[in-house]
Amino acid sequence: MPGSESEKGEMLASQIQTTEVWRVLWELLGAGSYDITWLKEHATEDSNFVSDLSMDSLNLLEFFLRLEDHFHVTIVREDYAKLTSVKAIGEFLKTKVVQS
Repeated sequence: MPGSESEKGEMLASQIQTTEVWRVLWELLGAGSYDITWLKEHATEDSNFVSDLSMDSLNLLEFFLRLEDHFHVTIVREDYAKLTSVKAIGEFLKTKVVQS
């Protein structure tokens, strides 16, 4: 049934997850030489970490490691190429919750 309490709960959980992904990202980039204010104003869930946010491979690796710690999941090297945006990570995390 559309709009059921279960669906509303899943949407809220997804929004919280996305917010947490952003928080982890901003914490990482804030420690570097990035213009966080500009990034927060221009970044979207579909922004590519490399081409839109100018993250390098070391930043990405650190980000993935922080996500693993934060969400208590394992991200294998084969998944890295698919995790190009906050939206992609949100979808990835949904599958990890389902598999648990």
